Amino acid sequence: MKAAEEAKKAAAAAEAARKAAAEAGLTSGSGGSGGSGGSAIFGAIAGSGQVRYPLAVTATIGDGFGSRGGAHNGVDMLCPGGTAIGAIADGTVRISTESYFGYGVAVVIDHVINGQTVSTLYAHMTYGTRAVQVGQKVSAGQIIGQVGSTGRSTANHLHLEVKINGSLVDPMAWLRANGAA
Repeated sequence: MKAAEEAKKAAAAAEAARKAAAEAGLTSGSGGSGGSGGSAIFGAIAGSGQVRYPLAVTATIGDGFGSRGGAHNGVDMLCPGGTAIGAIADGTVRISTESYFGYGVAVVIDHVINGQTVSTLYAHMTYGTRAVQVGQKVSAGQIIGQVGSTGRSTANHLHLEVKINGSLVDPMAWLRANGAA
């Protein structure tokens, strides 16, 4: 019974996020521009800070950092497929691929933030929505792709990982500490 109630809450949150994203013009539409299936990528995630939250919608947190017996290296942000994903900070794209191990469609961006080397991984994006290429410079909030469910994934979500000087850290705690969440 508890699982059914949680699933109902998650579905309601996802629907609210989908509506908010649609109202903000941040999801794909059938008449959009872009490569596959009429997907559209729009300008940037709102905000003005050096570090930004990667989504313009409120997401439900699924598996958190260190869950699954410590094996989960990031945080899962559940929201509707097609929701725009923005770079959390200025940086350079190191990986942009339609198939990155169990991550599916993924982008990795390297940043220097407050003198630290920071690497961010955005995973499980929708096929054909990557808006950045390897070596490209990106700005904080710049759209890099759209939420999906590729790779080892069972629902639409953004899997976000943050590494500081090569060591994994809790993405939500790091975003909060840096003024983004």
